[in-house]
Amino acid sequence: MRFLRITLIASLALGLACGDDDGGDVDAGGTDAGGVDAGGGTDSGTDSGMPPMDAGGEDAGTDAGTAQECDPFEADSCGDGAKCAVALEADEAGDIVDVYFACVEGDRFKGEGVLCSFNQDVTPDDTTDDVIADDCQQGFFCTSANRPGPAPLAVCQRMCDGETTDCGEDGICLGANSDPFFGFCQTASNCDPVYQTGCDEGQACYVLGATNGDLVADCFDWEPAEGEDGMEGSACEFLDQCAPGLSCRPTSDTGGACFSFCEVPGEETDAGTAPPDAGALPDAGTPEDGGVAFSGECGMDLECLPLEPGDMAEVRTPTTPGICVTPEEEM
Repeated sequence: MRFLRITLIASLALGLACGDDDGGDVDAGGTDAGGVDAGGGTDSGTDSGMPPMDAGGEDAGTDAGTAQECDPFEADSCGDGAKCAVALEADEAGDIVDVYFACVEGDRFKGEGVLCSFNQDVTPDDTTDDVIADDCQQGFFCTSANRPGPAPLAVCQRMCDGETTDCGEDGICLGANSDPFFGFCQTASNCDPVYQTGCDEGQACYVLGATNGDLVADCFDWEPAEGEDGMEGSACEFLDQCAPGLSCRPTSDTGGACFSFCEVPGEETDAGTAPPDAGALPDAGTPEDGGVAFSGECGMDLECLPLEPGDMAEVRTPTTPGICVTPEEEM
């Protein structure tokens, strides 16, 4: 189990495609590109509006033997008078040790945007651990993530499965758990990943795949992987482990590295926005203490390899993004 972390290539099950053998465009993966997977290290009581339990980070691990009773993305999964809910199992210390889907009886569950809590006791008779679920309607999850304010309240937010759920225009599926996978819908801000504008201080703008296949971008707090600095060439597993102006891209089946964003020459986005001057300094969205001026250009002996959306999809970021690679490098 990994809670609330934005992943790039936690596993190839996310279907992140790479370029052709001839070094062509890099497929951003449609709905999969950095879009969604969860977990790792955030405290669920703060970030997801859940009870004050330790989400367990990398050492938690779900119990692979737990049977899933139902499917929260199937309307009749539990029949009348019940819903398919996310069940959280905690041990005596209060640490979440398992996450699975289970049927919860009731008919007064709360709708989208309504304040919620984890007040449903679904503990089986054959376990000593406590198992709880939220009081949202099926298809929604109780979380405070991405809510405004220093101490946001949890509300029921629409769940998504990363594959079939349509989160609307510019909608991404932000993962909440990886096994079993589920997330919740969020509308991307479409910040500028190349020039790193449109984000708050301490955040970086990353390229993502919308659930409709379009290429979009959104802001996330960033923190390098342990022992890394998040700069070009740094090892990474998650999108938010690369510094502003860099993208985590796969280099093997098990990991990736940070590559610099660049502006694809001579192109405009679907909105018709003219590319900014190559020498323009970034605006307030760029960290002030770094003194970094994002030129949108690649260094000597590097070329800008475009990031492409899925079939019949569009690039919706202010600047058409690519990543800087050596000409012979295959992604």
